[in-house]
Amino acid sequence: MDNLQIDDVEFWGSNRFSNGGMKIYWSSDIGFGEWCILKNKTGLLHCYTEYMDGSDNKDFTSKLLELLLCKLIIVD
Repeated sequence: MDNLQIDDVEFWGSNRFSNGGMKIYWSSDIGFGEWCILKNKTGLLHCYTEYMDGSDNKDFTSKLLELLLCKLIIVD
């Protein structure tokens, strides 16, 4: 996927569905979307990629997290 970029990141705390999570808004040459990861009430992590990845294929998630890593500023 060419020109994939992170447009925004937001976080939320616990609600009736989850124990909190993170949402990444992304865009690229094929369009735009939202990538979400949340921790459910039983402690499992779930990721929603709007069909960009499948159960065993995590290429899109890997690329998006790589871009997020590049944006991080490590605080000493």
